[in-house]
Amino acid sequence: MPVLLFQPRFVPLILSGQKRRTVRALRRDGRPHCKPGDPLFLRSWSGLPYRSQQRRLMAATCLRVAQVSIFDDFTRSAILIDGEWLPFATFDAFAQADGFADWKEMFRWLVDVHGFPFHGEIIHW
Repeated sequence: MPVLLFQPRFVPLILSGQKRRTVRALRRDGRPHCKPGDPLFLRSWSGLPYRSQQRRLMAATCLRVAQVSIFDDFTRSAILIDGEWLPFATFDAFAQADGFADWKEMFRWLVDVHGFPFHGEIIHW
């Protein structure tokens, strides 16, 4: 039963139902995080990560998992979802569906946390 941990800033969006998906980097062992139909447990740290208890947000069911790759050469970004290129005009909507204000904010987060190219999954609940 997969547990998905979220930063505190995403908690209100999850609880309100605005955020109903998450983009996750591929696991090091190559296994998927989950598959459609799997129960999901959404949680957040109550304080400092790994130094506090986890707060249970909700239980959900995985509805869909899509493969995502995000590329950037610092002059142009590209997003590939299940083999289809996402039009640049929809990048802000893509980022907002994941709880970011816009593509620029998500881009900065990806650079800081994962770097490019990014390969992962979009988990929908």
